[in-house]
Amino acid sequence: MDIMKINNQNFIVMKKSILIGFIFCGLFANAAFATDSTAKEKITPNEERVLFFTDTMPQFQGGQEDLYKFIAQNLRYPFYAAKNGIQGRVMLRFIVQKDGSITNIKVISSPDESLSNEAVRVIMAMPNWIPGKLNGEPVDVYFTLPINYILQTTEEKKKK
Repeated sequence: MDIMKINNQNFIVMKKSILIGFIFCGLFANAAFATDSTAKEKITPNEERVLFFTDTMPQFQGGQEDLYKFIAQNLRYPFYAAKNGIQGRVMLRFIVQKDGSITNIKVISSPDESLSNEAVRVIMAMPNWIPGKLNGEPVDVYFTLPINYILQTTEEKKKK
């Protein structure tokens, strides 16, 4: 019976390690806007394929620079967070659908709920993206995006 308990615990630890490994791979590849020709998939409850990597990764209309401009122009620092000196990185994951629309926005990590809510609002406001492609065909792809919130000091504001 003790052997069975140990084996179950090892199995649970192994499952968690594998899951953490997949999440790390997705964060690293997508956050760096990397592409990889090997397709890895995750089956969602409705049995549709959602890939982590594709031949051509999804991209914001206009590219990475326009993505950053869009975020900078639309992101507002929540009053509560600014008042309380809350800073940090909100990690978001969403699906860029075959048609370029964004769905299933999830907050992976965040220092504060007000920062999370604002980041999700901005992602929801984005125009359609250029979808990812596998073998030349549009596919649903997970995309992970970090959004950094940094408060400026009074001295930094004066320099600008």
